Amino acid sequence: MKSRAALSLLASAGVALATMSHASSAGAYTTRVHIVIANELRTALVASGGRTVALKLGTYTVTLSEADAKAILEQPLAFRAGAVGPDNVIFPGMTDPSHAIEQRPFEQCQVLYDMALTSEERAYAMGCFLHGSTDAIAHHYVNYMTGETFTLNPITSARGSSWSNVVRHITAESMLQKAGFTLKASNFGAGALAHAIPKGFVLRAYFDTKSPLWAIAAKHAKEKFEAAKAAKPGASLPTIIGSAGLAPAEHLVLSPLYLEEIEAGRVKLRADVEKSIKAMQDWTTTDGSKLKVTAGADGKLGTNDDKTSCSASCPTLYAKYFTYVSMLQPRKDAAGKPLPSAFDKISDELGKDLRGFSHALVQTIETVSTKLNA
Repeated sequence: MKSRAALSLLASAGVALATMSHASSAGAYTTRVHIVIANELRTALVASGGRTVALKLGTYTVTLSEADAKAILEQPLAFRAGAVGPDNVIFPGMTDPSHAIEQRPFEQCQVLYDMALTSEERAYAMGCFLHGSTDAIAHHYVNYMTGETFTLNPITSARGSSWSNVVRHITAESMLQKAGFTLKASNFGAGALAHAIPKGFVLRAYFDTKSPLWAIAAKHAKEKFEAAKAAKPGASLPTIIGSAGLAPAEHLVLSPLYLEEIEAGRVKLRADVEKSIKAMQDWTTTDGSKLKVTAGADGKLGTNDDKTSCSASCPTLYAKYFTYVSMLQPRKDAAGKPLPSAFDKISDELGKDLRGFSHALVQTIETVSTKLNA
């Protein structure tokens, strides 16, 4: 973490942790608690006059840059959303792409911070640092309480498959949340937990293959995908995906790549249909020498009144040619105004759906997060 903001928030996290705990310092870590900690830090910032945060159990203070402090003060909904961002960003509860150590989680926060263009986006990125710094404390404590790190193959089951460790972690984190609620119930009110994801920022940062942040989060999943693709050259996208051994969260982090592959396939399909029509019109090809296509009354090749030298004697080839021609032939409405071809109409609708997928996913993430943190 290179930025002053990152270092400041790491230090400042101690203030919020102290305010959440009793004599034995404890803080972890349902998403609600992450939001409560963000609110406590912001309250401390306000109390100082807007630039500094006093650390507990000592005389030191942390000074934030004017832009960072302004973002936290003026954009509380985005700051709260960022504080749970790493738990949400791929989908609520699917945290490996943003948390696993080989995913360089704090570097992800730094890249997110560097990509921020507005005060709202900066506040969200600052929340990411807060999440990481508090997790660094909380998970060690929860691991101590439960006996080991979060795993589906716990030591208590001789590394066999078991939900026992998951249950212990959920129980421990719920106990800590309950302690925080008992300490100050108003921290968990609907208004205090409200948050809003800067959806355009998340789309640009996490769901765009050209984003440096996506490159980090998707690195290992992309390597699996590329290996599967190399092992099955020419295979369809579903076949490649099915053989890549990807986890659900990895599929979601790769969704921008899948969308690009489908979009490229959509463009290629039209080119392949056009190429096939031309081949069937060429008398020097095997199919073309059978069909011997000539222009009909309109004098144009590639329309429904084309003539062929065979029909019933070459039914499959004849049907293929006129089906392809009909799909690409321009249409007209009742008033005689031009319409796109049937192929383009269907293909363009698919393209529209593809372009809307990531937007719908991020909106769903925010909706689910709102429900979970109500």
